[in-house]
Amino acid sequence: MDTTFEIVSISADDMADFISRAFSSDSVRKMLKEEDSLYHAEELFQKFGNVLQAYASSTGDLYDDSIKSLAEDMQKHKDILRKPFDNSKKLEAEQIYFGKYVMPKIIDFYCKKNNISQPLTISDTLKVMAAVENNSKNNRFKTHSFNGSLLPEIKKNGLDISNEMFKEEYRVLASANMMQPYQKGNLLFCELSKASFGYALRAPERLVMSLSRYGHEQQNDQTTNSYLLEAIEKKLSENENLSESDKQKVFAAGKKIVDFYFGEHNKSAIAFVKDAVSYEPVKPEKYAGLLASRFSTYRFSSQLTTFLNQSNDTELSEKYTSAVAEFRQNKNSAPILKIADDFERKYPDSNLFRDETEIFKIKCMSEYGLNNFTYNGNADGYKIAGGKLSRDEFALAEFDNPVSVFVDYHKKQKLLDNKLAVLRNRLAKKIDVTLGIDVFEKMPLSEPLKNVERNVAQAIFNSHKKKM
Repeated sequence: MDTTFEIVSISADDMADFISRAFSSDSVRKMLKEEDSLYHAEELFQKFGNVLQAYASSTGDLYDDSIKSLAEDMQKHKDILRKPFDNSKKLEAEQIYFGKYVMPKIIDFYCKKNNISQPLTISDTLKVMAAVENNSKNNRFKTHSFNGSLLPEIKKNGLDISNEMFKEEYRVLASANMMQPYQKGNLLFCELSKASFGYALRAPERLVMSLSRYGHEQQNDQTTNSYLLEAIEKKLSENENLSESDKQKVFAAGKKIVDFYFGEHNKSAIAFVKDAVSYEPVKPEKYAGLLASRFSTYRFSSQLTTFLNQSNDTELSEKYTSAVAEFRQNKNSAPILKIADDFERKYPDSNLFRDETEIFKIKCMSEYGLNNFTYNGNADGYKIAGGKLSRDEFALAEFDNPVSVFVDYHKKQKLLDNKLAVLRNRLAKKIDVTLGIDVFEKMPLSEPLKNVERNVAQAIFNSHKKKM
């Protein structure tokens, strides 16, 4: 089987720039802002980051148009990501989403690049799958996510765990039982995966884990600063062992750290290092054997035999039986894969082989063809020897913190809604006095008029702000 697909190499700088552009783009920010809750926005950020890294690593396509297309699909079809496990197909929701809206883009990319027509033959399907795995293996990265407040220092001096800040303040917090149990004092990287983006949401993890309380959730219009300071106050109010002066010292120490990391403009940052990995390139024959095995299972064999019997197709039925025997005895996949193509030509309206191949592609690509798509790899971290990396040893992605993007938008929406309520009340009072009726009760606004009202109010208040 001929394998002529080019292997693309993406540098750490390439990937960092791609991630920076993606999460700074209008389409992605719109997708995150318009989620119905902060929890869902955070979840979507991580899942979209996972899609981005998998798509880029497997194709080398780093164009803005691809970012926009992937983001628009996710905004429209994100509900799929929240569905339960599909027991009939044995696929998780993210795999089903991948199969519908990401995998077709990957396949289209390879088809256009290599002049392959669709729908794919079995042979071309196997070539594309091998190319996806080879490119993914050639583009593996490790990441260290950190708070954007550290960017000036890190851009200048690199990553250095010995420059750990707020040692005394953390000691004061610990005296009030505000500490997290995980390791510290190490510079940790994890494989580029969903975990990379999870760590980017509220770094430093040590601070957030020290202050967070079970059942205490950040509200949609609540800044991380407010959320963490509120957590300190609640913990202190429950601590009966500290004097009031000690509580004030603890709060001051916590506030100093919180204000530094979560001020007015919060950024997230991710350091990228490319893995220098050696690997044996995958050949299409690997996938040929796996697909032939799927076509020879008892479940599939029963479905196909029933169909062929109903169609009185004894010739293809006998060829299939012979092909299965040949595969089981000699591991020769060619006969059974040829039957799949023959069946497609003979029965174009049947989805038997087509559906089986589709599930096969989704499972193989998502589970081990791509990098860490269904599995986060070593998300617990790789220790960097000596705890240092000079600035020229890693690339940097930076973007507005997704939590802040969502919260700032919803704070403004809440403020606007409050102003609209005030405006409507003022108008209602004047109309009541003039006409002697409660117009707003008798005549509820239609949705188009509500939109007009909102636009007018926004213009009025924005104009007022400018004058101030």
